[in-house]
Amino acid sequence: ERGVNAVPVFWIAAEDHDFEEVNHSQVIDREGRLQKIVYAGSPADEGRPVGAVTIGAEIEESVAELTAYLPESEFISPLMDDLRDAYRAGAGYAGAFAKIMTRLIGRYGIVLIDPMDGRLREIAGLIYNRAMARLPDFAANLVRQSTALELAGYHTQVHTGPEVIPLFTLEDGKRRAMILGADGKVRLKGRHQEYGQAYGQDALAARIEQDPQSFSPNVTLRPIVQDYLLPTAAIVGGAAEIAYFAQLRPNYELLGRTAPLILPRASLTLVEKRHVKTMNRYGIRFADLFEGGEGLLRKVIEAGPDSSTAALFDETEGVFDLQLEKLRQSLQSVDPTLAEALRGGREKILYQLHNLRTRFIHNRGRRDEVIQHQLERLSTALYPHRNLQERELNIFYFLARYGYGVIDQVLAAIDPESHDHRLVTV
Repeated sequence: ERGVNAVPVFWIAAEDHDFEEVNHSQVIDREGRLQKIVYAGSPADEGRPVGAVTIGAEIEESVAELTAYLPESEFISPLMDDLRDAYRAGAGYAGAFAKIMTRLIGRYGIVLIDPMDGRLREIAGLIYNRAMARLPDFAANLVRQSTALELAGYHTQVHTGPEVIPLFTLEDGKRRAMILGADGKVRLKGRHQEYGQAYGQDALAARIEQDPQSFSPNVTLRPIVQDYLLPTAAIVGGAAEIAYFAQLRPNYELLGRTAPLILPRASLTLVEKRHVKTMNRYGIRFADLFEGGEGLLRKVIEAGPDSSTAALFDETEGVFDLQLEKLRQSLQSVDPTLAEALRGGREKILYQLHNLRTRFIHNRGRRDEVIQHQLERLSTALYPHRNLQERELNIFYFLARYGYGVIDQVLAAIDPESHDHRLVTV
């Protein structure tokens, strides 16, 4: 709209070292149950950046397990061929991810960046040293901004302190945090010395200039590095990613960079037509799923043929509550200790009524297993593990059922002007 040429870029989190965050996927199996497929990797990979992990032969078992869970369809064969072509023994973990992502969304013109590319890291060394030259101010800005956010009632995404250095050093391919001591010397976190002795900030700068590939930015510096390497017009991120920028913004100015425009990514839940029918049949709204399985079952049963019984529970609770409150007020004027004793009795009576109501719901649910089964499937598909679908379920479930065309449906459903969570029927 502004006449500025822009290219969508996906920054692969190859420098992250928490392998357990990316070593698994979840899909819905043919019985409607949520299944988790884990690629364990090698113990030698522990503590290494994900981008330094090489996939072993065990990946074939993980792919076979995934295939067994996915529904049989005309789309499954080419889909799994693409997956095996990307995730194969000997391939790099980040490279495999980039390859399958290119297959899925490359036709939209997106560019994927691997920050562990040596050419990028050579350039990044310049901004590393700029941050190290302003280290006390960099750390102080983080502490000051974090304190201000907490005092304003906000959650800080990154816990920091004046001793934190925004760089990791890489030893044998594994990241180690560094801290700045009270004496101004740099040390590895958790150790008293490095290479036989602590060393000064000038020595750190010399090491960075000589070998920038032996360093990696932490989360407080990484966004600034990204925007240093690429002229960024805007960043599209999730809630956690956006929260980082509330703490980091002052350090953009400190390092002579302009903070980019921050935009929230689209938030969607894909709803299959069979689940739309279930929701319509029982009058279920998406927000009803937040109540959990028991709350959802209660809503459906109490709105069904047994609604009169549910109404009697409401009426009974109301009558007890009202009369006991009148009695409490009367006792309060006679003997406050009796009024206090009634409070405990009142709670017990209402608890027993609630317990009886719960037993009624469960009894009714067992009598109508069809309803319970449909609601379980609905919750698993739309709100798995009581979390948003987009945070739990792998897209391969939908690709296996509906083909690559489902990606076009998702893209068409995104409204950049809307920040609301949207339901997309597939």
